[in-house]
Amino acid sequence: MAAAGTLDVLIPPSVLLAIYAIVAEQSLPKLYAAAFIPGFVLAALYVGAVFAVAWWRPQWVPKVPGMRFVERLRASLGMWKLGILFFFAVFGIYLGWFSPTEAAAVAAFAAILIGMLTGAMGWRGLWEALLESAYTTASVFFIVVGAFIFSRFIVLTQFPLELAKWVQAAQLGPIWVLLAVMALYLVLGTFLDEVSTIVITVPVTLPLVAGIGYDGIWFGIFVTVMCTIGLISPPTGMTVFVIQAQHPEIPVAKIYRGTLPFLAADFVLVGLLVAFPGLVLWLPRALGI
Repeated sequence: MAAAGTLDVLIPPSVLLAIYAIVAEQSLPKLYAAAFIPGFVLAALYVGAVFAVAWWRPQWVPKVPGMRFVERLRASLGMWKLGILFFFAVFGIYLGWFSPTEAAAVAAFAAILIGMLTGAMGWRGLWEALLESAYTTASVFFIVVGAFIFSRFIVLTQFPLELAKWVQAAQLGPIWVLLAVMALYLVLGTFLDEVSTIVITVPVTLPLVAGIGYDGIWFGIFVTVMCTIGLISPPTGMTVFVIQAQHPEIPVAKIYRGTLPFLAADFVLVGLLVAFPGLVLWLPRALGI
């Protein structure tokens, strides 16, 4: 659960990618398209990790009755609400029906209609949802304003330029620069949330990585994956402690041991992104965006 919970920041529609698009001044449709293949590759790697654990430590896998194909299909059809929202929020952008902002509004309205028509939400629930949305939006705006101020300050100090010059003078190869950036995000991700990590670091790290020849869209996916790793990596992965708070009978150390196969899958994806940047860049180019 701790590992799978990090997939939502990579597979569109991702709020974290939207924050990165604002801070890094990158195209949100390009980022969403770029995240598709890495997101599904990571999901497949997680499935592979589950199969590997089931083969290596069968006693770790809960024993449940098998489900027939018809039952699995019926359970899958229960996700029709999510499918409708995903269609409006993502495919509506690439079909040219909406801009990203309009797609978000249409998907939110569709969610309200689905909730009302299915009886899952009443007028009181709608009011509470609107209030929570207002609080969240206000918080995000404060973060974005702070990000712009911080970015402006970083530009005025010319710190990214000086850092790039230092890297060039030290004659560090691209792989060493990427390893240093990976170490930075791995450490920050253990005690900072993803939004704070991106707001603080991207104004510095993006020019550095761009200076060694990597694309800003590629870097957005790279940063997002690194943030997901930090959320479940010891010693203070925040998602692990959230899971432990919901199930206090399970020791934190045991949850960390359970996340290790999924951490391995995350690092495999990072290696694939570095070795094959086309995993990220192919789909935006194919869509012509």
